[in-house]
Amino acid sequence: MFDGGTSLSSPVAGTGGAINITSSALTANTTITVRATNPVTSCTTLLSGTSVVTVTPIPTTPNVTPAGPLVVCEGSSSIVLTSDAASGNQWYKDGSPIGGATATTLNITTNPSNSGSYTVISTVSGCASAVSNAVSVTIDALPLVTPVVTPATTTICSGNTVTVNIAGSQAGINYELFDGGTSLSSPVAGTGGAINITSSALTANTTITVRATNPVTSCTTLLSGTSVVTVTPIPTTPNVTPPAR
Repeated sequence: MFDGGTSLSSPVAGTGGAINITSSALTANTTITVRATNPVTSCTTLLSGTSVVTVTPIPTTPNVTPAGPLVVCEGSSSIVLTSDAASGNQWYKDGSPIGGATATTLNITTNPSNSGSYTVISTVSGCASAVSNAVSVTIDALPLVTPVVTPATTTICSGNTVTVNIAGSQAGINYELFDGGTSLSSPVAGTGGAINITSSALTANTTITVRATNPVTSCTTLLSGTSVVTVTPIPTTPNVTPPAR
């Protein structure tokens, strides 16, 4: 096989039947001719037929941004990955194609099951690029919101504290009392069972929420239960006067 005067293959002996000859790798449009040579006489001729080969360039290897690694907490805003390939994108997670993920961007919902390594390949006219850079995505789970908070309601005198019980705490999770954005206690480590947390002194009606935080990932959530505290003012100290003489 030849492209003009350039050989594209090693000689292959005829058999009296059909034969196949494979060219070297082609990088440009080529008209392949076949030269037939008698090895004894060295007489040679070109076969009348040719093979016209159109070579489609391999797409540039896509670049995915942000490059990562990306670490977020469950339930946070979606992660958006972007390929710089204008067309032909197919996104992959851990080496497997993601069904329907063929746009320039990939939206990843922040569910822990979506943690993995993300890549993209661009295919144009049947020719595939090399695999893009891999972006590592880690989505850390939130603490459970289900531990039961008691008391649901209570009344105290102004200046007193409240002890909140959390049933079914998670080991490895820290729990802290809050009034809105104001902390009412130090963090207390969960044990896998019930724990008690005592608030600071309260002087006004308060709805206590409990914030659960994973100290390793810093992922945090509020427990579903609250403790509504009614604070009764301390009466003014009476003043006793002696009777008039």
